[in-house]
Amino acid sequence: MNTIINVRLLGFNGYRDHQNFKYILERRSDKAFRFQLSESDVHLTIVDPDSTEGSHFLITNKPSPSVYVATAEFPESAKYIISKPIKVEEIHHILDEFLSTFNAHTPSNNSNQVLKNKSPSTKSSSNFYQPNNYLQGRILDSLSKVKSGDECIRLIMPFSQSEMLIIILTKDRKVFVSREVNELDKFYGFMFGETEVKIDYFKKSDPEIKDNLQGPSLSLEKLLWDASACASLGRLPCDTSETEQLRLKRWPNLTRKKFKPGFLQVAALWSQNSLSIEQMKQNLPKLEQQINAFYSAASSLDLFEEVHDFNDSGSRRTVDKGLFKKILSWVRS
Repeated sequence: MNTIINVRLLGFNGYRDHQNFKYILERRSDKAFRFQLSESDVHLTIVDPDSTEGSHFLITNKPSPSVYVATAEFPESAKYIISKPIKVEEIHHILDEFLSTFNAHTPSNNSNQVLKNKSPSTKSSSNFYQPNNYLQGRILDSLSKVKSGDECIRLIMPFSQSEMLIIILTKDRKVFVSREVNELDKFYGFMFGETEVKIDYFKKSDPEIKDNLQGPSLSLEKLLWDASACASLGRLPCDTSETEQLRLKRWPNLTRKKFKPGFLQVAALWSQNSLSIEQMKQNLPKLEQQINAFYSAASSLDLFEEVHDFNDSGSRRTVDKGLFKKILSWVRS
């Protein structure tokens, strides 16, 4: 039985970055140790100080041990350093150094420091994520607190007290951005964690926001889809059931949303059949991460229809398959 080493990435917010690191970690794993990306029970943190998230983390935290990847000056507290452009060999060398320290100072009976392999029926933390740690969760939380359909929501840039990120017109289901729409991409995969995002509520006629309702915009549906698909990074929202039967109510307009290879196959199969996430992965074994990302995005828009079956007492029950159904119900009224 090998020991699992949980690795967290900070400042690497792109889907490609996560996929590359996942590949690198898998190549280094062996019979004794297995590295995996995770946000919980973290043993090793890889930080990019050149990013906003990474630099803020280094100001407020001094993790040990950590790997710092940078092009500028290295923090004095850095124990391990990797220069850019990142090479697989350098990452493996750092992991070997870390393992020698980890193995020497970690008691084998300390379950809080060493996570043993779990049985196949137990969920792995690396396959799930907490939406509240991302822009996806902040948006949904702000929507849940709106008291009437004519309210507007203003989200302020992280690490700022006044610079606008987006304004959501709940009644019009429209979102205005402070810059260009595609600049939101860098915030979708940003792991906010404990970082505060200031949120204000206004009426549409309020002069304080009126001037901000003339710039670039996108639909609320696109915002929720893109934010959810990018936050997923091939993982499922926490507390998602992989055994409940689901079926797509309608096809999402994939031409106007974040599209990942495999989404068409996933949408086609789920629109024609009532299948659980587990069954979807059995039918499309090479598209596991795409299935997870698609579910995260589609459930944020309540695109799965309710599936009924019989419980032990013989009466029908409703499957609560949409993670954000209740939050968005008032928007559709």
